[in-house]
Amino acid sequence: MTLSVKNFLFYAIYFIMKYDIPKFSKNKFKGALMQKFLLIIVGSLFLFSIFYFVANSVNQEEIHDIQKISTEDIQNLHVYSDIADIEVVPTSDLKLRAKLEGKMNSSLAKKLAYTVEKQGDTLKVEVTHKEALRYAFFNILHSKLKLTIAVPEKEWKELYVENTANQMIVEGIYGNHLQFKQTSGNMKVQDLQAQNVEVSTTSGVIQAQNIISDQQSIRLTSGDVSLKQIETDDLRMKATSGTQRLVDVQAKKMTAELTSGDIQVKQLLGEEATLKLTSGTADFTMATPLQKMLINGTSGDVRIHYTELVRDLRYTHEETSGDVVVDLTNGENSKGASIVGAGQKQLTTKFTSGTFYVSDTKDGGK
Repeated sequence: MTLSVKNFLFYAIYFIMKYDIPKFSKNKFKGALMQKFLLIIVGSLFLFSIFYFVANSVNQEEIHDIQKISTEDIQNLHVYSDIADIEVVPTSDLKLRAKLEGKMNSSLAKKLAYTVEKQGDTLKVEVTHKEALRYAFFNILHSKLKLTIAVPEKEWKELYVENTANQMIVEGIYGNHLQFKQTSGNMKVQDLQAQNVEVSTTSGVIQAQNIISDQQSIRLTSGDVSLKQIETDDLRMKATSGTQRLVDVQAKKMTAELTSGDIQVKQLLGEEATLKLTSGTADFTMATPLQKMLINGTSGDVRIHYTELVRDLRYTHEETSGDVVVDLTNGENSKGASIVGAGQKQLTTKFTSGTFYVSDTKDGGK
């Protein structure tokens, strides 16, 4: 006997509701009724998840499709998927190879679309499903699909990769403009070289390593960011919440904006850095002061430690309330400022409230 989703939910709700609601006072009755209603919703979703999993675990269809395309006259590559993991890797072959593989229920596979087509000097590779949005909540129950694109080693004018869910990996690409966009899930980009690199996600984890660019932009609403071995003239970061970790970053100019969360920076080299922090913590460890550094916000804790003896710095701090500790070996402190040497390099913190600690090598930053 085939059990439809509609009938399944009907029997699930009937099973939950068949228990009588005890006689309570009016307020208690309303509370009990609300509990029943919430139980119906949670129970129905849970039971439907089990039903959906069992139904789609049978009649699995093997998907294996490989297409090879000459890229001699192709300058741009656009990749999009709303249902599959995406991996873009380099190849020494002269032709691009797009491979889609995995398993999916036969009935769902009929609504799967996989296209590889040229439009002028642009190659578009797309994997979409007509009911991807409908099944997004239960995406964990899908058999995994993976789209692997082996890209010839050449300078691309533009590489655009977008994935609304699942995982994205891009490595070993050289080009002019590289843009990676994801709605949710994990993203890993590494070994890239370009004039402009843009990475964005609504929620998830971004890992970026060994990237050389003229300009690099990182944007996310919520989630964590890990940047390692980054070399750029202009680094821009913006996040609503989460933890941002930067290690071995060389940026002539760095601008970061964080609504709430933590930012940890180690081995920062450059000339200028600006951080706007509404609330949270900022922890910087670097060899020597930058030419100009500004950290401002509403509330937060700021710690800056220089691993070498500071010989030139003017630290100016403005705060409505909070504690300021300046522990520089050769610092001369005055109201609202601490000066070392000529004071040509500038460090400024402006906060309404918070705790601020600035130190150099003599105490290890403790």
